[in-house]
Amino acid sequence: MPMAAPRPCCICHQPGCTTHKRQAWTRRTPTVRIRGRRLQVLRQDLWARNKGVCTQCGQAIHLDHMVRDHIVPLAEGGEDIEANTQPLCQSCSDAKTQQEAIRGRSSSHF
Repeated sequence: MPMAAPRPCCICHQPGCTTHKRQAWTRRTPTVRIRGRRLQVLRQDLWARNKGVCTQCGQAIHLDHMVRDHIVPLAEGGEDIEANTQPLCQSCSDAKTQQEAIRGRSSSHF
């Protein structure tokens, strides 16, 4: 069966380059996410502690529309603990997620 041509390197654009080979992404220890009733209690506590205000824009948010955001994302080694969480409105959360995705894509080319 014929094989496809090797892909060009994203840095030097040479086909089959081994100098700039991308490292496989691995997580050292998997982060266990909090779920269910415990998560809902943590969301309520976070909302009450911050008086129902978004940390980024300062806008008042209803508990049902609040996002429990990780300051240091779990994918970047952050922990799922109280000190690493902040309440965000949906639009601030979406903007932060987009910035994290761009940062993740740009760092994956090395």
